[in-house]
Amino acid sequence: MNMPCMSTSAYQKQVDSILEVVEDYTKEELTQAGQRLRNIVLDENPDLDKDDTLDVAVSFDGTWAKRGFTSLTGVVFAISVDSGEVLDYTVLSKACQKCSLKQSKCEGDDERFQEWRREHLASGECDINFNGSSPAMEAEGASILWRRSIELHNMHYKWMVSDGDSKAFNTVENVYDDCKVIKLEEWANTF
Repeated sequence: MNMPCMSTSAYQKQVDSILEVVEDYTKEELTQAGQRLRNIVLDENPDLDKDDTLDVAVSFDGTWAKRGFTSLTGVVFAISVDSGEVLDYTVLSKACQKCSLKQSKCEGDDERFQEWRREHLASGECDINFNGSSPAMEAEGASILWRRSIELHNMHYKWMVSDGDSKAFNTVENVYDDCKVIKLEEWANTF
């Protein structure tokens, strides 16, 4: 077609623009899913007030970019047992593609890379948000989701339906001051 290729910076600008739209849409969908669940719980419990912090059951699980104990990226989800909708998720990453590319371009000039990395971290664009072992991602992800459930939906994720990963449950069991999380492991194996 006799057209020049898109520059890397132009391509990245388009990717960032698409990502922003997808993140905004996802945030709105999660908010609406939480509101629909609130409506279900309030309809089933007319004695509750619309402003109450509601106790709900969620199915929780995580997945990784690759099998085994070496994945650099994982994602965890909290899904409403009552509505079947995703209420929240978080991505945990031990790697950043931009950091890797820049480090290879710096060709051993560690000072130049560290200067760039400081700016990269300050901009909030670095994807690295987890430094533990890959198997520990699920427990950390559970902690993140449970800690923000009140702010996000004004809900306690009181009942946790999950597989046998006791580390995730142990992380969130006492996350709420006024409510203890209960694990429904046996129930999870029926799905």
